[in-house]
Amino acid sequence: MPFNILSPDRARPALRSILRRARLGAVIMVTAVSAGCATTREAAVCAAGEEKMMFAQLFFGRNIGAVPAISEAQFGSFVDEVLSRRFPEGMTHLSGTGHWRGAGKAPVREQSEVVTLVLPDVPASYTNLEGARREYMARFGQESVLMTYQPVCTRV
Repeated sequence: MPFNILSPDRARPALRSILRRARLGAVIMVTAVSAGCATTREAAVCAAGEEKMMFAQLFFGRNIGAVPAISEAQFGSFVDEVLSRRFPEGMTHLSGTGHWRGAGKAPVREQSEVVTLVLPDVPASYTNLEGARREYMARFGQESVLMTYQPVCTRV
């Protein structure tokens, strides 16, 4: 079978066709992923005896800029004064090491605190999560606090 090399005149239309298909594929993929995200909030269908709740995680960095600055005692005070008051039903708090890059900055490794919560899937829970994020950012001069959440079924 002979090797077929397209002439420049034939290559341009072929390349445009390939690029059009690639763009269409990208649009379809983004649409599908976005649709999945949009419907995920409603995806939890719980069995008898289970309760639909929200599983949330907050990721708190302990650096200010690239410098370790927020002590365990300071974070403990934040937990007592802010998180425990907003989430009196309880939470799980884990310490670890994080890695992230802020807006246009070099990657930073830092001590991190991850707080995991299971909350009623109601607007007040989101309000409390967002309030905790904003309080931490204001109190400690943080650029961001990562928050994730998803619907879950629970059984106690």
